[in-house]
Amino acid sequence: MIDPLSANPEVRRDQEAVFARLAAENPGRLVLHRARSLPLLDEIGAFDAILIDGDHNWYTVIEELRAVERMARRHGIVPFIAIDDIGWPHGRRDCYFAPETIPPAFLHPHRRGCLIPGQPGISESGPFGNFSHAEHEGGPRNGVRTAVEDFLRETTLDLVCRQVPLRSGTAVLIPRDDGPSGAAIRHWLDAWQFGETQMAALWEASAEHIALINMIGPLTSEVAALRRQVAADATPRP
Repeated sequence: MIDPLSANPEVRRDQEAVFARLAAENPGRLVLHRARSLPLLDEIGAFDAILIDGDHNWYTVIEELRAVERMARRHGIVPFIAIDDIGWPHGRRDCYFAPETIPPAFLHPHRRGCLIPGQPGISESGPFGNFSHAEHEGGPRNGVRTAVEDFLRETTLDLVCRQVPLRSGTAVLIPRDDGPSGAAIRHWLDAWQFGETQMAALWEASAEHIALINMIGPLTSEVAALRRQVAADATPRP
């Protein structure tokens, strides 16, 4: 597992708690690298599966995929590759957790603000307001799905891409012919293949669902905090 620690003290505490729980639940099976994926992916050796779900921007994702291809060439292993967040909001729009880590040539004009399905700009209200986003959706070298598509055009690995329109969307890249070992996952992925109209409807429904979840979540936290405050104020004092 590769995950850098946040500079935000509150987020950092939450991360440490999650890491400690995962280590306790997986003794001897989990190695945690507290670092950024680049260039660490070129240093950790062979692996047969990877989930890419981190910094949701074109540069980071395509460089991670290129690192996976380099590993495959070195070790003769084509891994199972899953990439999360290929749907809305970051499929076609970069998100920058740490803009200073992105080379300027690949950094879109960006700012903090909220995202609304169907609106290509940045809104003053809505979900995802805690992150820096590219100011406009779409266009070259912008977003996670665009990075996956560009990688598939350039790679010499013989891969098949399957897209699963659940939540924020996942792309799965598997060898075109991996024999009986991949039959089960291939069968499951084939069940998610629909016609173009049906897929478009599923992606639209997924975007609305993600927007709703990310609007309700903070409101729920605020209501819970208010309830705790009211309860504390109502507690008789000696």
